[in-house]
Amino acid sequence: WWKHYALLANYTKRLCGLLTDSEQVCELAILSRHNHLPWEPAKALFRHQWDFNYLEDRLLTESVMEAGRLRIGEAAYSTLIRMTDQTFSEHAEQMLEDFVRAGGRIVPFDPRADKAVLVKNLEEFLVPDVDLKPAHPDLRYIHVRKSGWEFYYFTNEGGNPIAGKLTVRSIGYAEWWDPLTGKSDPTVVLTQHEDTMCVALRLDRREGRVLAIDPQRVPILQPDWQPRRVVQTLEFSEGWKLQTKAGEILAEQLIDWTTLVETTAFSGTLFYENTLDVSHEMLAQGTWTLDLGEVRDFAEVFLNGDSRGVRLWAPFRFELPLKPGRNTLRVGVTNSLFNQMEAGRAGCSPLPSGMLGPVRLEAISDCGLGNAD
Repeated sequence: WWKHYALLANYTKRLCGLLTDSEQVCELAILSRHNHLPWEPAKALFRHQWDFNYLEDRLLTESVMEAGRLRIGEAAYSTLIRMTDQTFSEHAEQMLEDFVRAGGRIVPFDPRADKAVLVKNLEEFLVPDVDLKPAHPDLRYIHVRKSGWEFYYFTNEGGNPIAGKLTVRSIGYAEWWDPLTGKSDPTVVLTQHEDTMCVALRLDRREGRVLAIDPQRVPILQPDWQPRRVVQTLEFSEGWKLQTKAGEILAEQLIDWTTLVETTAFSGTLFYENTLDVSHEMLAQGTWTLDLGEVRDFAEVFLNGDSRGVRLWAPFRFELPLKPGRNTLRVGVTNSLFNQMEAGRAGCSPLPSGMLGPVRLEAISDCGLGNAD
């Protein structure tokens, strides 16, 4: 894994660069103590895309009232969530009373009550910063301002794709930034209102994307825009040969290589190779992608000798610039060191390894902008 560690390191570096010296856009906090951060309201907020911070009671003594908000450092909160069984010091209670008199709001939360009640109470006096239709509980986000831009970092914490129409409380020229690859693409705005605009969102399993908005530039408005879509799917699980780096053929099918006697305890990289005959009619369908299905544990794809990238986790999907005629595909799959170090010991079975599929080719229509593929 080490030779591909830069993928993860650069991903982290890009996000650190985005968040460093930025201003978080958040006016909601959950009251807490230094030794207890309530998880019940946090879960409800996460699942309904309400960004928040925890606010320890000791920090109330460092706060100042400012236009109905509680300001602590660079953060300013108009709304606080308080557990119904929380008690604080006399001074902290006085600060909370002053906060309410100044126009602030404290929303009580009973962990025994329906969590939807909290969200409903918030919606009575707070305008959501983001809104996804259809709603999805696995979407997470943070909104920051930096260098005159509005940045929304969205992540999918679930195992299935998220797709829908996303409304944000910002207006301007918009791009989707991919912190994993460093690529950026302009995106169209489906609708625009006085202080909000709507874009299309798609996030694969565990994927993160940054919606970058420049308020000084005009958005690309296209209400009739349609996302890219799969127009043809071809099964491609047959014809694969499993071989060593030296070319020795071990099997002529997709297979878990730990089922083979000679590679039961093998840790390292083996290769699956196949050929594909491509017609001009096939190329006219659109852009073709390769989906490897289940892989244990990561894969690098080569098309006609050229690397098409590395995927360290699912989905194992690669774009293929196919050419007319015969194309050669070679997939290097690397497992972990577990099998080499542990397999054969008492009670230790080898971990599944290899490209297990099913493998598919998908033609994607060449229309649309940005990340809503």
